[in-house]
Amino acid sequence: MTNRLFIALKVPGDTLDQIVEIVKSIDPDFHKKKWENKDKLHFTLKFLGDTNTNLIPEIQNAVSVISKKYHKLRIEFNRFGVFYRNRKPVILWLGINENRELNELAEELDLILSKLGFEKERRKFKAHLTLLRIKDFHKIWVEDFTNFRLPNISCESDEISLFQSKLKPAGSVYTELQSFKLI
Repeated sequence: MTNRLFIALKVPGDTLDQIVEIVKSIDPDFHKKKWENKDKLHFTLKFLGDTNTNLIPEIQNAVSVISKKYHKLRIEFNRFGVFYRNRKPVILWLGINENRELNELAEELDLILSKLGFEKERRKFKAHLTLLRIKDFHKIWVEDFTNFRLPNISCESDEISLFQSKLKPAGSVYTELQSFKLI
C-alpha cells in the first residue's frame, strides 16, 4: 500500500493571517477565487510522492534526526511571484529572503531521504508558499501582485511535519502524520 507524502516547514497561524489579509487587500475579487486554504500553506521541503507505507517509520526517524540538528528558523517574506507554464501564469506564490539554514535543512533532508531510495532533487530548493493555482487571469491582476511592495512580514518557524496528501475532485486534502520540533 502507498501514501502520497511530503515533508513541510509549517508557518505560524498569526503570520498566515497577516498574509491572507494582504492578499485580500490586493485582490478585490478575493472571494471569487479558490485560494489555498490557510491551513494548507507551508514550505514544502521534500515531496516524496507515492510512498510504500512500510517506509513511513524510516522517514519519520530521518526527519526526527534532522529536526534535532536545526534551531527554529527566522523567515522573512519578501515578494509575490508567479510560476508560468507555456507563458501563462499557473501559480501565485509568496517568496522569502534567502535563508541559508532553510536551504541547508532542505538539502540535508534530500540527502538522507535519497539513502531511503527517494530521488534527489534536480532543481535548487526555492522556498515559497503556494497561494493560488491560477485558472483565469488578467495581466493587470498578476501585476497587482508582482508589483506590490510587501510590508515587513517575518516569523519564526519551529516545526517540520510529515504530511499525507489525498487528491480529491475538490482539491487535495492534507493529513499531518507527525510533527517534529526544531531545537
